[in-house]
Amino acid sequence: MTDIRSTPIPTSLPHGFRSRLRRTAGVAATAGTGLALIWALTGGGTFWPIWAWLGLAAVVAADAAFQLARHRSAGRPRPLAVVASVAGVLLPAEIAVWAFTGGGYFWPVWSALLLGGAALAARVLTAPVPARV
Repeated sequence: MTDIRSTPIPTSLPHGFRSRLRRTAGVAATAGTGLALIWALTGGGTFWPIWAWLGLAAVVAADAAFQLARHRSAGRPRPLAVVASVAGVLLPAEIAVWAFTGGGYFWPVWSALLLGGAALAARVLTAPVPARV
């Protein structure tokens, strides 16, 4: 097993990462703009495209996060990188939903605690085992 403290984390981006991100974000922006146009042409009212924008942004962020986690996990345990990427996408999305719906009881704390526990478990389970002398 590799000692994560001595293995450098790669600093380069995965091959094709920027072009894939541009393509995914472009499709999401086009869809989001189309929905906003439909909203405007049908009389406005409550701005419902925000929900689609949130979903589209989560898809773009999840794609980027998983690509980076897969590539950069060479210097850290892969499960920890995956949990971190899930938390980096899910928690901001849940906080946005909480805020868009008027706040109140801060229910995203439960996901934060669960993901924190998962990160701790991933770290403990993938920690290098000291050699016995």
